[in-house]
Amino acid sequence: MRVWNSIISWKKGKLFLWFFMSYTLILIIPIGIISYIVFGKLLGTLEEETIKSNITIINQARDTIDMNLKQLDQIAFELSNNTSIYEFTSSRETDVVEANIKLKSIIRDINISSANVTKSLSETIVIYSLKNDIFVSNATKYEPEFFYDTYMRNVSLPYPDWISQVKSVSGRQFWPSVNTVGASKMGQKIITYLQPLTQYGISNHAILISLLPEDKIWNFFGRGEMDAKSYRAILDKDNKLISSAPDSTEPVKVNYAEIFQSGRDHMFFKYNGKKYIAISTVSQVFGWKYVTILPVIVLMEKISYLNILFSIALLICILLGLSLSYVFSVQNYKPISSTLQWIMINRKDRTVKQRGEYETILSNIQGMHTENHRLEDQLHKQLPVLKVHFLLRLMKNNTIDTGELNELLAFYTISFPYASYMVAVVSIDDFSGFVGKETVAGKSRARFVVCNVGEDMVNWAGRGFALEIEEDKVALLINRDADSEIPEDHTLDGMLRKLRDFLSTKFNIEISIGVGNRYSNLEMIHQSYNEAMIALNDGLIRGRSVINHFEQTRRNSNQFNYPPEKENQLIVCVKTGDSAAVESLLTQIYVINFVERKLSTEMVNCLLYSIVSTSFRILEEIQLDYRDIFDEETDVFQEINHSKDVEAIFTKIQLVFGRLCGLINAKKAKGNVQMRESLIQYMLGYYSDKELSLAKTADYFSMSPPYLSTFFKQQTGYNFTDYLNRLRIQQAKELLADEKHTIQEIAHRIGYNSANTFIRIFKKYESVTPGQYKESCRVGVASETSETFSAG
Repeated sequence: MRVWNSIISWKKGKLFLWFFMSYTLILIIPIGIISYIVFGKLLGTLEEETIKSNITIINQARDTIDMNLKQLDQIAFELSNNTSIYEFTSSRETDVVEANIKLKSIIRDINISSANVTKSLSETIVIYSLKNDIFVSNATKYEPEFFYDTYMRNVSLPYPDWISQVKSVSGRQFWPSVNTVGASKMGQKIITYLQPLTQYGISNHAILISLLPEDKIWNFFGRGEMDAKSYRAILDKDNKLISSAPDSTEPVKVNYAEIFQSGRDHMFFKYNGKKYIAISTVSQVFGWKYVTILPVIVLMEKISYLNILFSIALLICILLGLSLSYVFSVQNYKPISSTLQWIMINRKDRTVKQRGEYETILSNIQGMHTENHRLEDQLHKQLPVLKVHFLLRLMKNNTIDTGELNELLAFYTISFPYASYMVAVVSIDDFSGFVGKETVAGKSRARFVVCNVGEDMVNWAGRGFALEIEEDKVALLINRDADSEIPEDHTLDGMLRKLRDFLSTKFNIEISIGVGNRYSNLEMIHQSYNEAMIALNDGLIRGRSVINHFEQTRRNSNQFNYPPEKENQLIVCVKTGDSAAVESLLTQIYVINFVERKLSTEMVNCLLYSIVSTSFRILEEIQLDYRDIFDEETDVFQEINHSKDVEAIFTKIQLVFGRLCGLINAKKAKGNVQMRESLIQYMLGYYSDKELSLAKTADYFSMSPPYLSTFFKQQTGYNFTDYLNRLRIQQAKELLADEKHTIQEIAHRIGYNSANTFIRIFKKYESVTPGQYKESCRVGVASETSETFSAG
């Protein structure tokens, strides 16, 4: 009776009855559907679906492995019919120079043929020439025993037995997985693929060998929750084990012949009193047999768990459903009341409540909708600037994943109609004929002209954008078809020549252009940008008004690679004392110029002198005596003039730069405390400046922003922006205690451009809005929502 009276008295019973009836129906309908339809069918089909799922997984893995192994066969076919390989392996080369030339050609051909398969399945593909007794990979050549020690060495098969078996291969073979202890594959299990190379049915005395990591094979099967409770294996056509999954259980004794001869994809059997299911499939291409053996009790765990869970849930619904329906109905009005109360407290106009609660909520929602439209209008005004920043980010780095990229392209309404992307970087060599005098404003005008004319040219021949990247450089992001079937003046080179000639003729602006490679994937556009910068710098060496492609720089084997960007990066790392980064950069320079390239003696000396000159430049900038670095042990100039051991010279150069880093770190340690105090005093004096930023502070103290950011974090425990916000909020709390200041005034006094920004940041650090804090000060209650922050 008490419950019924409550129902009658609650808003005349209408709203509560609707809630109560709704919750009751929500209880009855799902219980009826689950009991009558879902549960009746679920138990009967779950076992079948689980088996089908495992069969699908194993079949998909089989097809994927077959496809990759077919690629190995295709590579063997291509290499068998490769003339260079046939000539090299069919006769023993005695001329070392001629042999090396042929080896370079073979390495390139192997690299081209195996480019795709090495990413997905095989890590190493080599050709063994029986007559020349040498292994050749897509990177280099190996002596047989060295190759064995590097990749294949294992305790069960010593080198003499292994090389004997390799030489005796007469047809395609798969050697079972073995645990290698070679220098390159330590502790890795490898399956070996071997295929003799023949041309027109005649052996060319060579064998293709591919090393298939066992973990890559099993990665095709994916990760399942029952993998650790099952035994999974791959057998050859004679039912001999090739590989078993690393996370499998102990093998179960089973008659594999019976499994595969049954013609079924799964079969139940018993072993040691337990019931098992064997799920199997056979490759019709290579004869590999795949089998998964799983205890039936594990398969039924899901079904048993769901059965128990459903019974408990059904019982709970029956016992508590009606009472919860009543409780939920009573509580359903509370969000409406809370919402209305929040609106009345936080609304700006403080007007009286509308005729009804729903009307009040509706009117405020409409107001928020209007405010959202206003914010959207502001966003649309900033959209062009945001679009430029997005394109610059896309072009300069590769941190945008595919999902985020597609969302941002849709947000900025950017579409690329062609599946071909590349970047050309335009350098403004001379604009004095355009503005008369080289000034900052004149350079900006010239850059503006190049941007607009460049974008028009790109869109005339396809689709693209022009972006300002530096004071004298503009990047052209180009999306267009390949140049194969279009007129000469519409090709990429034709378009770039037209751009160069038009700017020179109409505006007296001289430009040079570097062009990156073309890519079919937008995510690789940063690579084309880097290539374009390299091509531009390479072209500027030869003169002005040039159009240089990245491919041209790769063909130029008599030029060392030490661009200004790399030198500046090296200088910055030395000045920051980052010895690890300096060593890494020097190693990169060494590999690029002395491992990947074959430079003449003159070019080697030029490069080494350039690097040493960089050290003198650093010494001059940091005002150190060269005698602190160079001594009799590091007489680099004498080494360059008299020694031909480039590695030894480079080691001494690394020693010089290591000493530089050590001196700089020692020098920095003395000034850290004083610099930290100077930074804090500077922020205390200028925190009210709306333009105060990390970049501005770094410029004031003659530092780079990244270095200042790292230094500040190390010395104070806060990053720069966090420290500045805390300092401003601390000052704001003192001003809020004085009622004569408005929120807007306080926001501008402490350095924020708008009250909205101030309110958002204040609430982030204090967990209340400035208005709420001011109200608490008015009634004498001090805010204790965050820890006290003391500047310095």
